[in-house]
This record gives sequence, structure tokens and C-alpha cells, in this order.
Amino acid sequence: YSRDSVFIGENFTYVKDKIDFTLSDINTDVVKTVELIRDGSVIDVIEGKEFSVSENGDYAIRVTDILDNSKDIKLNELFTDFNSSIITVDKELPVLSQYADFTGESVVVDDVLYYTTDGTIQLKLEDGKSGIKDSSVVVKNKDGENINCTVENGVVNIDSKLFEDGSVVFVVSAMDNVGNVLENAEIKINLLREFPNIVGKSHSRVYSNENTSYFNTDTLEISLNGYDNYK
Repeated sequence: YSRDSVFIGENFTYVKDKIDFTLSDINTDVVKTVELIRDGSVIDVIEGKEFSVSENGDYAIRVTDILDNSKDIKLNELFTDFNSSIITVDKELPVLSQYADFTGESVVVDDVLYYTTDGTIQLKLEDGKSGIKDSSVVVKNKDGENINCTVENGVVNIDSKLFEDGSVVFVVSAMDNVGNVLENAEIKINLLREFPNIVGKSHSRVYSNENTSYFNTDTLEISLNGYDNYK
């Protein structure tokens, strides 16, 4: 059979569009018909040695001899590298979840989620059929630069220490195991790990004695230095 766009799973064989098969020599002296069976019913008579499958189902080949004796042979008996005789057509693109997980601390302010410590950002790619091909996953920033990450079972792990505080947009591309491609899906996260810092800069003239400061004007003028690096 053709192995292009085919993924052999534990319980199903997944194909992107169709899968082509070729049978070995058929003894036409004793074989009268060769038929393709799906879910127990004949759907096609195989002329020659080749046939294709392009729909979901449990497949077998029915061989009938000149004495009208018939035998059904499951697809995974004909092709022993198959774990199952069930074919599933997978035309669905992978999906990037808009809800990332985070191993650090976070807080929600005005319906916006902020990561407030360092940790691992975990983006989730989902595919309900053949599954995510981990080696295909590429993560970039908005400028098109690759972001260092690891991928396991469709979960993308990114170290928050790679980024400064603020909004970070990840641009993700991925492929499932039969070749359906997700391109340039985006997800935004917000980092706020440094909180506002204020220190004294200067003040008007005072006299300090132990824990008390004295001044001889109506008001004490104070100047502060500080920053809020994001919000």
C-alpha cells in the first residue's frame, strides 16, 4: 500500500484523503471474484490487483472461488503492519487552544490573566484523530524569530525567563500525523513579574533626631523616584 499521508495508530489507521492498496498475485484459475467489504457489506468488486479506500469503516477483502466458497480477510490480516482493519479519514486541521497552562503563579485583573512569577508556559495543540506530530511544531514571535521550546504529546513548553514583562504573542505552526497543517495560529499571554518600585529622591530641609524628623514650614515637600515597568 502507499504510505503517503498514512498513520498507523493503535486502534485505527488514519489517512488524509485515501489509501491505495495493491494485492499480490491472484490465482484466477480458482478465484472467481475479489470484493471490497466495508462494515460487513460489499462496496466494490476489485478488478485486477489494486483498490483504494477513502471513507471511514471496518474493511475486509472477500475472496470467492469457482465453487462459490467465500472467505473474508480483514485488512490487518492482509497487511500485517496494520494494528486494526478500521480506516479513519482525517481531514481536520490541528487546533491551538487559547487557554495556556502555567507552572508559576498568576492573577486575573479586569478579566485579564497575568503571570506574576517565572515558570513554564504550556501551549496546547489539539487533534482529535491522528494526533499532533511533535517534530513538526514551530513557535515564533511576531517578528518571525524562532522561540526555543520543547514539545511532548502536543504540549509546547516555553520558559517564561526568555521574555520581558508585557504582552507576548506566540505564532504557532504544526502538522498532524497525516499531514494536515495548521499555520500561524496566535495566542497572547501577559507577564507581570516585577511590581512598582518607589524610593525617596529628595525632600525639603528637615531636622532629624533619632526616629523623628522636624521641619519648620507648613508642608514637607518630598520627591520620589519610581517605575512601573508594564502596568
